[in-house]
Amino acid sequence: MRKMMSVLAILLPVFLFFSCSDDEAMNDYEHQLIGRWVEDTDLLEIFHIEFRKDGTGTQWVEYYGERAGEESFTWSATETTILGIMEDGESAAIEYVIRENKLYLSDDGDYMVYVRE
Repeated sequence: MRKMMSVLAILLPVFLFFSCSDDEAMNDYEHQLIGRWVEDTDLLEIFHIEFRKDGTGTQWVEYYGERAGEESFTWSATETTILGIMEDGESAAIEYVIRENKLYLSDDGDYMVYVRE
């Protein structure tokens, strides 16, 4: 019995290590957000956001063709909410929906619409 427990104690961590992959750690909602998104507008100030597979992201604004105001963050998502934590520790929960390949982000009732870049 003692020998069997020793074998199980050795095999269990090995099994757990090899059975989990990075893809399994992400839910389906997060998978649909991965990539670069650009604000669907023709203004001179255009917002961009990138969600990476490793749970990090970057947002920036393109102002008169120049990239500015770049900020990094970590993120996760549920069916309706993206939780972002900025570099300075500030967090935000933003409601979202993806329809017809457009990402709608809502903060306090105002919507921003993004398309895949």
